[in-house]
Amino acid sequence: MGATQADTEGSYDVLIFYSSRTEPQLLDRYRDSISYLQDSDIETTVIDVVEEQERAREHDVIATPTVIVRDGNTEDRHLGIVNGLKDVLSNDIYGQSLLHRLGFKEGREFAREHDLHGADRKQVEDALHSHLTTQGMKDVQVTGLDLEDCTAEGLFTPDEDSKKGQAWHAKLEEFLGGVFTEVFGTGVMGAETKCVDDGYDHCAYTIGKTE
Repeated sequence: MGATQADTEGSYDVLIFYSSRTEPQLLDRYRDSISYLQDSDIETTVIDVVEEQERAREHDVIATPTVIVRDGNTEDRHLGIVNGLKDVLSNDIYGQSLLHRLGFKEGREFAREHDLHGADRKQVEDALHSHLTTQGMKDVQVTGLDLEDCTAEGLFTPDEDSKKGQAWHAKLEEFLGGVFTEVFGTGVMGAETKCVDDGYDHCAYTIGKTE
């Protein structure tokens, strides 16, 4: 499926560093997003650090996957594909849909890696807190979890740098939907019910079954 042309105001240059040894499925997993960038005339280079160790050293890449996005004279570094591509992918509707799908997929994979199927509230909260406090959150609470009804609630407090104008609100909905789909073993979605952008001191999310 062809991507629509992105409205790119800057001349993005994207470098994606991954390891074919530890992340052999990464290119298949993100093939649609990489194709989107290439179809949008965004110069995109995928670098396997196993095969190109010197290039990884040249760019000071010490962990994978790492995404470097260059826009004119600025350069942003991100650990993780979704984090690295969120600003570029949000340029049009097709890119946004890809970003949402990636967030959901990332949530499911996160839950599998942390063995969260059927986990209790504290286990899920600890895993989410450990991950999301590295993604712009300073506090993460799972305030309710019902394995029988497949519902959950959470409170998330962003740090000062992440409070306004960030795309992680929608991404977190998708990520939580993916996480709790694995926790409950059935399809659920996350929805933001309170937001710091509306004057609250935290963001609140509910998770429940899809219709």
